[in-house]
Amino acid sequence: MVVEPSPSVSRTIKLLVAVSVCDIVTPEWVDACRAADQFVPVDAYLLGECTVSSKGVKVPWDAAKARTRAAAAPCLRGRTFYITKTTSPDADKLKIIIEKAGGATVETLPTTAPRSPLVVVCTDRDRRELQRLQACAAFRRERSAVCRTLTRPPSPRLRECATSRSCVTPSCSRICCSKSTA
Repeated sequence: MVVEPSPSVSRTIKLLVAVSVCDIVTPEWVDACRAADQFVPVDAYLLGECTVSSKGVKVPWDAAKARTRAAAAPCLRGRTFYITKTTSPDADKLKIIIEKAGGATVETLPTTAPRSPLVVVCTDRDRRELQRLQACAAFRRERSAVCRTLTRPPSPRLRECATSRSCVTPSCSRICCSKSTA
């Protein structure tokens, strides 16, 4: 994937998938390939530290560290996600991101505790579904994570949550994860 790193990289579905499956290079790599009239090694053109932006919110991001983590193990391996229908981006796009990062998705909420921790991705509009999940004793025992997709820039409390160890995506300020305690 080729991205223009300045002033910032847009956090798109393509970028979130690319982090897990391919090298992200600067436009200079394309120029070098044209000059050599063949593909050249990407090592000198890999994206490094930059700023990632989404809907006006900018956060620092180190693509080199992300590459290292992705090469070590898929970041969502061993996690199962249930995505409600009102999320943004939509459930189909989130499913692609999750599966490329090593996670699994389920179409319906299980009635018994899942084998792996279940992460629920939802919006505030899914309040009834979320309350039903939190009321389930099996999920309380498993302490499944509950994620809410935010529709506005995060508050300081949510930013603090997004950097905690319990979060699935600690560098992402758009998704906040918390352990269910109902």
